[in-house]
Amino acid sequence: MSYLDVTYNDAHNDELVGDFGASGAERPEAASRTLADAARWPDIIKSFYNVKLFDTWHYVNQKYDPDNLDVNNTECGTDSQVNAVTQTGAFTQQIPSAYQGRETAHWFAHFGTNYLIHILGDLMQPYHTMGRCIMYEGELSQDLGGNRWTLKMPDGSSVNAHALWDSVAYRWGSEFQSEVVKTDPQYEAFGASLMDEISVEFLENEGYNVDFEAASNVTNFEEVLQIWMDESNELAVETYERVPLDSTIDEDTLDWVEQKSKERVVLGGYRLAAYFDGLFSETNFPALEDPITREERRNIMRQRRLNRKRQQHA
Repeated sequence: MSYLDVTYNDAHNDELVGDFGASGAERPEAASRTLADAARWPDIIKSFYNVKLFDTWHYVNQKYDPDNLDVNNTECGTDSQVNAVTQTGAFTQQIPSAYQGRETAHWFAHFGTNYLIHILGDLMQPYHTMGRCIMYEGELSQDLGGNRWTLKMPDGSSVNAHALWDSVAYRWGSEFQSEVVKTDPQYEAFGASLMDEISVEFLENEGYNVDFEAASNVTNFEEVLQIWMDESNELAVETYERVPLDSTIDEDTLDWVEQKSKERVVLGGYRLAAYFDGLFSETNFPALEDPITREERRNIMRQRRLNRKRQQHA
């Protein structure tokens, strides 16, 4: 979607782009160039392009009710017929069998692959796998994966449990993330440093399931995903215990979130690689050839920046 936006809108008529930035998201570049950049794409179409159709694909809000609020078994609004697990299953089954000599199947495979990268990464984040029953605005509801579990940082600023994990305790901010995904050398160097710091032996000693071979058995994906989600749930529960609603997060908890986030990123990387090894082991997955050259793309981006400057000084 970002590629088509830049290519067709900028190349033909800059006015067609419109005010896509109204939601506050940054407009993406023409195409993903690293795995990390591709992984952001489902969030980009949700926030920047305001496409809400796929929102429930990003999580599985498994019910958590330690306060026994849901006396009538309403599920607190956590149940969803379409979620990260159902869509992982759909893509896992459909991508390898999509090739019937149709060019459109190539597009679907790339679409599905980008989403699988993102979904499987989301499931490694504790608050993408749990919804806690709470009283919200006087009614029984859920905390939307920690988004309603409001907290304060040591400096007094307001945050929530979901954002705390998304940002790695606010130590991997948006500027840092943008820099990491910008080029292959930076991305690869960052990944290598994490893998040096968090070894497979270390992960195993921490009690993680490091049977990566199991992740490559895509016919058994539901059982594998449940193991990953159970790990995430344990971290979410411990977070609730460490920082009650509206409490202030201490530095020890920030250090803990940062460390556990690093472990989840490295563990998720190994699992992602094994999963795709299994998914494409018997599939001839073609590379998508760009219809324009890199130099042409640079010219488009250069023209776009010039157009913006003209608009700012008009």
